[in-house]
Amino acid sequence: MPRWRLAVPAPRPARLGEVAEALSQQPEVAFVAATTGSSNLLANVLCRDVGALYTYLTERVGKIDAIGHVETAPVIRTLKRATTPSAGKRFAVEFA
Repeated sequence: MPRWRLAVPAPRPARLGEVAEALSQQPEVAFVAATTGSSNLLANVLCRDVGALYTYLTERVGKIDAIGHVETAPVIRTLKRATTPSAGKRFAVEFA
């Protein structure tokens, strides 16, 4: 399934947690992170095609009042992926 990077520039800092929580509850969203720089939030979104992405952006993201605009980009290749520990298991990638 195609993945898309969703950048949410500048919801006001007081609403950052609210927006992050709203995105994290959506089934299309695989990952959400607060960041610094030109975008305050980044998310990885799974949509089956461009039409599904359009529907997601207009019908789901568009209803989050604190989001003024978003930037999207397709993920065209993944070179490395790490997992998080679960149930006492170790990281799939060890960090020194």
